[in-house]
Amino acid sequence: MTEILKTSEYTPWVGGLDDQDWSFVKGELSQHINARREIRSGKEVCVLDPGQYVGIVVLPSGNHFEIVPKVPVENLFCARSSAPNTALSSIRLFPELFCVSQQSL
Repeated sequence: MTEILKTSEYTPWVGGLDDQDWSFVKGELSQHINARREIRSGKEVCVLDPGQYVGIVVLPSGNHFEIVPKVPVENLFCARSSAPNTALSSIRLFPELFCVSQQSL
């Protein structure tokens, strides 16, 4: 069964990942997601910190790692379109990052 591992930008996700998913995150996503393993309450857990990135990544297990913005995405695009020559115009999209899946490897 597919699970959705959900967090928001700048908020680490904490939980268990199988070895295949862990290798994928540490390899393919290492430039964008800070991943580490920690011992919490006597158990080893994976901590995935997406920083400023948002999107959905399909992991090799079929699980989805979903990172949502802290503000509704509609608000970001509305603000960006109404203020093209401000700091909002520097919002960049990285479709190549969040289109990575096991099939594309």
